[in-house]
Amino acid sequence: MYVDGSIGKITKRMKEVRLKSLEGSSISDERRKEYRNVRNVRLGETLCDCGVFLLLRVYNAFIEMHDTNCCRGDKILENIIEISGVRKVYRVGNEKVVALDNIDLTVEKGEFCCLLGTSGSGKSTLLNLMAGLEKPTRGQIRIKNEYMEKLNEKKLAVFRQNNIGFVFQSYNLLPALTALENVSLPLAFKGIPRSIRDKRAKAMLEAVGLTSQLKRRPSQMSGGQQQRVGIARAFVGKPEIVFADEPTGNLDSKTTREVMELITSMARKHNQTLIIVTHDITIAAYADKVIHIQDGNIEKVEIKQ
Repeated sequence: MYVDGSIGKITKRMKEVRLKSLEGSSISDERRKEYRNVRNVRLGETLCDCGVFLLLRVYNAFIEMHDTNCCRGDKILENIIEISGVRKVYRVGNEKVVALDNIDLTVEKGEFCCLLGTSGSGKSTLLNLMAGLEKPTRGQIRIKNEYMEKLNEKKLAVFRQNNIGFVFQSYNLLPALTALENVSLPLAFKGIPRSIRDKRAKAMLEAVGLTSQLKRRPSQMSGGQQQRVGIARAFVGKPEIVFADEPTGNLDSKTTREVMELITSMARKHNQTLIIVTHDITIAAYADKVIHIQDGNIEKVEIKQ
């Protein structure tokens, strides 16, 4: 097993520990210089012979801490979502309908992930399970070190409130509220004072290009404008994860492109994890990772470089 010597500050610090542990030892200057030039250190090899037990402990702690992580260049990527052996079965009368069958999946922090499949493939069920809206029949769903299937409804509500934003196909705006009030609503649930939440909601609506629509109600806006309000509402609380279920399903092609560029840019800007459910391959083209789902199974995973 190798640990690349170029992966940022953590490895730099580990190198410092390694060199410091060599100082004052009986190792020759030539041997110490050789250690300084090493970029890839093989675990366990030569370490014990040199008596550098501290280094071995540091590396073991590093590997244990990052057992669910990987690196890409100089960037350490954390798996914010881990799904293992998930199965979902519904009862319809006396029959059992398998919606998902033995799903294994990981999503990295800051990744744009697309669940792509036809109607009835199980993609929306998988999103609902990740969001804690449903419980799996079997398996585990870990998000930010919380096992969703083990949380009760109260804890799930608090978890979603603090970590998750939603964008819906049908917008799900409250018709009696203005755009400003709809966007500020998630902040009200967090107990944020009205003056502060209105300021944040206004800034978010301005960010999605709706400065002139602050006091309008959903019935007074177009579908594209309503979806922009929905996007602003999803992002206003700065969630680490945003789930979007067919967010462009009710929009024309021009508005679809505008909405996708908006969602993507906002998520990228704040390194938020974005998971979109769609049947449209043009939407999937925006994603870093495309999970093709068919008949309740992951058919293939396409990762874009």
